[in-house]
Amino acid sequence: MAWVSRFALETSNFNKKINIMSCFVLTDAHINTICSFVLYNYEIFDDYTCQQIMDIGKKLSDENIKSYKYRYPNYWQEDLKDFKYRFKLVDIEQVTLVQFIKLLDCLEYQSCEHRSYQESFAYRLISKWRSQAFEKLRYLNKSYDSLEELSRYQVYQQAEWAI
Repeated sequence: MAWVSRFALETSNFNKKINIMSCFVLTDAHINTICSFVLYNYEIFDDYTCQQIMDIGKKLSDENIKSYKYRYPNYWQEDLKDFKYRFKLVDIEQVTLVQFIKLLDCLEYQSCEHRSYQESFAYRLISKWRSQAFEKLRYLNKSYDSLEELSRYQVYQQAEWAI
């Protein structure tokens, strides 16, 4: 279920098989989990206010939408006609650093379709947050050699790709 975009869930019968797209619009829960994790873990990340995190969540969602529009130029208007990102703080008690990094990886993958992605605020922020999270992870567990190798570990492979 986690791989399915918000509009696919809203317009599909849950008893039918749903086709998965290569680029999809992430749920509010996905982006809100990332933002809440950063807000609650201010000792790892910069100390953001709730308003700043709300604004960042909107920017991350907008970047994901921009990617979707670029990838599916003939479908996005119908698919996204009722879409509006809504920020909400969520419980992150069960979210580990590895899970957080994987959620960032998914956000980046779903946002990188358009040509200007690597110059975007989202790209810079995701890269920064991923590095900060990995540095903390390495501090806690020296067995992780590099961020690039993290995906080889079972703990990463078992983490959710999308929420």
